[in-house]
Amino acid sequence: MSERAVLSIELRLALQLAIRRAAEMKHEYLHSRLDGVEPILEVVEIVRRFQGVLPMAVASGSTRKTVMLTLRALGLDECFDAIVTADDGVEPKPFPDIFLEAAKRLRVAP
Repeated sequence: MSERAVLSIELRLALQLAIRRAAEMKHEYLHSRLDGVEPILEVVEIVRRFQGVLPMAVASGSTRKTVMLTLRALGLDECFDAIVTADDGVEPKPFPDIFLEAAKRLRVAP
């Protein structure tokens, strides 16, 4: 393997590691600030009103840990019948897969 090819591989690996670390740092920062998360009152009202009445899900492109910490901080972690996140191996936005998976888990038509 040429020196140039090795350097290219090393650069790609370094970039992947840097991107991963930046994402970890972003999540660490976000998690440290969740005590100040502000609810969207209209959304919380709808969730509380229809909990147990209509099937409800969260479909998020974020990690499960971030979603669950956020829902707990808002007191909504027990309100949903299904939670689908980026950790569930579905195609992210703009693809509809995460929403289709949430509907599947709720056993409702998308």
